[in-house]
Amino acid sequence: MIPTIARRMGLSKEGSERLEFLVRQHLLFAHISQRRDLNDEKMIAQFARQMETSENLKMLYLLTVADVRAVGSDVWTTWKASLFQELFEKAFSILDRGGFELEASSERVTSMIKKVTEVLDDEFPAAEIRSELKAMPVRLLLSNPAPLIAEQVRLLLGLEQSSILLRLIHQPDSGYSEYTICAHDMPGLFSRITGVMAANGVNILGAQINTSKNGKVLDILQVNSPQGNVVTDTSRWEKIEQDMRQAIHGEVQVSNLVARRKRPTLLTSRPAPRFATKVDIDNEVSEEYTVIDILTHDKVGLLYLITSTLAEMGLYIGVSKISTKVDQVADVFYVRDIFGHKITAPEKLNEICSKLMTAIDEWV
Repeated sequence: MIPTIARRMGLSKEGSERLEFLVRQHLLFAHISQRRDLNDEKMIAQFARQMETSENLKMLYLLTVADVRAVGSDVWTTWKASLFQELFEKAFSILDRGGFELEASSERVTSMIKKVTEVLDDEFPAAEIRSELKAMPVRLLLSNPAPLIAEQVRLLLGLEQSSILLRLIHQPDSGYSEYTICAHDMPGLFSRITGVMAANGVNILGAQINTSKNGKVLDILQVNSPQGNVVTDTSRWEKIEQDMRQAIHGEVQVSNLVARRKRPTLLTSRPAPRFATKVDIDNEVSEEYTVIDILTHDKVGLLYLITSTLAEMGLYIGVSKISTKVDQVADVFYVRDIFGHKITAPEKLNEICSKLMTAIDEWV
């Protein structure tokens, strides 16, 4: 319809083509920013290629912001704003330099190891620093600035003295807190973490799960309250820390913690969902992970249910993105099998879909 409308409006050929581009791609920016891994450089490069020009990117960015904000006052959040800005800046950087080829990762990793070693030189032996950095996932080294990676190395090296290290940083301007859990890897670790957060009424917006080659794990969560506010109550965080340590040490059943969490009145008064649970699996969007998209009705402890179901199937989660709109959630999980490979066998993919849908629909 656009060419006809554009002619009637007297738009130029260039204006007509841009308008057609915006209509054709009007959902792409929101989808990528909220439901895909923004630290996946190849995916960002592919998105930038789809934009073709920086002007198209700017226009689609503005259109997406206007579109989301027009839905309702409770739909636009500072978290979404930060995701939109991150995608825009990363894609614009690629378009601005005029090429889609990625810089050699090996050179960037070597440079980052040197920078971080210099930052921590006065605190730890250089050999220990380099050993920890070389064990870290490459994606972690390439997607963060040197001062932040140095702080993460401090945590990882601190595991020599403590079995669990926790770090909480409030970011009130962004509307969330960053909660980092540093521990030794174990089966179902992330599901224990999500269960503790659910039991304490804390909402997880996103999560990056980083497992080093030496068996250490650095899980970084962006969290807030179900109302969208930063949780600043000190006593509440003390309770979360206590539960987290007991859950990771196996001193408490996480399922019991979640079960004791009272269902909010607002949820119990809602009628049954009007849409069916949907599970989609994508093996093309990421070179490293199989991506699982889940669209379903929101329930107390839903994230714990999904992550524990994935753990029972022997799947390891690398990245998780959570999006909730009123009582509908769109949860995304980047997963690999126990050998670190994508899941490609048709029967296994069917099993994942079937078990997730059954677990979600039977969860009360």
